[in-house]
This record gives sequence, structure tokens and C-alpha cells, in this order.
Amino acid sequence: MHPDQRVVRGPYEFADPLRWTPPLAVGVYRVRFPGPTPVFDEPSADYVVNLPTYGVYQLGGPRGALVDAGRVALFARGVDAPIRQVSPRHGGLYLRVRPDVAAEVTAAVFGDRVAPRAAWSRLAAVGPRARSLFLGLCEAARDLDEDALFERGVEVAEAVVRAASEERAQEEPSSSMVERVYAVRAQLAADPGASAPLDELAASVGWSRFQLARAFRAVTGQTVHDAHDALRLGVALDRLRDPTVDLADLAYALGYSSHSHFTASFRRRFGRAPSAWRRAAARF
Repeated sequence: MHPDQRVVRGPYEFADPLRWTPPLAVGVYRVRFPGPTPVFDEPSADYVVNLPTYGVYQLGGPRGALVDAGRVALFARGVDAPIRQVSPRHGGLYLRVRPDVAAEVTAAVFGDRVAPRAAWSRLAAVGPRARSLFLGLCEAARDLDEDALFERGVEVAEAVVRAASEERAQEEPSSSMVERVYAVRAQLAADPGASAPLDELAASVGWSRFQLARAFRAVTGQTVHDAHDALRLGVALDRLRDPTVDLADLAYALGYSSHSHFTASFRRRFGRAPSAWRRAAARF
């Protein structure tokens, strides 16, 4: 093993590369939290993009950002971020790039206006194109030669950094608003397959439907429906790794009205059908 290659098999985190090269690597990570105490990931020697596929976690302090299957998290070199439990476990895919590659990606997106450390310390909503590029890279990683892996990895990195640069700045919400929104988010994460009527969620935190809809969007950048859907589909990604799981049964267990409704939602978010993801997941 190359001395710069990082394979983690600790008490809380498992991270293993699907393919490693000196300029960049792609792999799978899984985290299981021991409790509510923050867990600090060790500072990375590289720049990292995490693409969650299931679970929810919180970065930073009590008002830190929530990360789920609808967003990507970018970590700059040398930064250690406290991660707090929202769901008991989370996991997904990662892309690590060497500092010189991160600098080139940053320059391609921002010119000389933004330093790599600033460009890679943020969250971004990720659209179907960027997610499909990321999934496709991981699916093909073991079969690509080093040059092809580099080209496709750089394409993914640039798409994600560009998406992060286009996130709209929002007015700073109050601490009370954040706490209530996170309480609703925690309810959704506790049982993603359960029905989640707006009026019931709003009443649980002392708001009207309108107040919840407006506040949730202000704090998270998502609607309640989109956040709930992302959580349900994150569970689906995880369960589809089991080849014995029936797609129709999974759709109904996650609260979808039909197999076709589930498939349409899955394809809209991830750019591919559940059956195609199952075939891809079998490779990693």
C-alpha cells in the first residue's frame, strides 16, 4: 500500500477506496455513531467531496448544517469538523483529490477570486447531472485506466464545486427557528417511511403550516417534501444493496403510493432507475 493511501476501519467509521491513485481516489464510507457526543473526523491530507447515499448528520455546532442524500459536503485540507448524530448511521461515496488538483479545479471555477480552502469548505445541493457523474465514476472506477480516472474525477470535482459556488446566500435565521426546523428534520429522519403531513409536523413545534414551510426552506434551502423525499430515497439506496429486497415492497415500505411513483422519484433525484443503481451498487 502506498504510504499516502488512507483506509479507515475504526470504531465509528469505515472508509475504503474503490480505486486509489496519487492524484485522486474514490471510495465508500460508512459511519455509525456511538451516541450524541460529537465525533471529530481527523483532518484530511487531501480535499474531499462526500456524497451521502443514506442517513443524516450535522456539521459544526448546534446550528450547523444538516447533510443528507440531497446534498454534498466538501472538506478542505487540514479541516476537522465535528459531526453530530441525527440518524444512527450514515454513509455514501467519497472523492479525494490532491491539493494541487483541488487548486486547479478551484481556479477553473473561480479564477483567482477564491482560495481552495474557502471553495472546499461548504455544502451544496447536488442535481441529477452531478450525482450521475459521481455514481458513474464510482461504478466504473476499477475498470478505468489512471488517465481516464483522473479526467472523470476532475469532471466530478468541478461539477460539485461549481454547484457549491452557485448556492444562494440566505438571511441568517434566528436560533429559535433553527432549533424548530431541526426538530422537524429529526422527526423525518427517525422514520423516513412514515407519513409526514405538514400540519402535524408544524403543530409539533408550535407553528402553522405556512410558518413551517417558510422557515424550513429558509434554514435548509429545501422544502419539507423534498427533504422527506431525500431521506426516503437515501434509505432506498442503502436497502437496494440487498439483492433480495423487492422493489415494490420497498416502495410501499417507504410510503410511496406505487412502484412507478417510487421509480420516478428515484430517477429524478439520482438520474437512474432503482434497478440500475442496484446493478451499480453490486460493484462497490
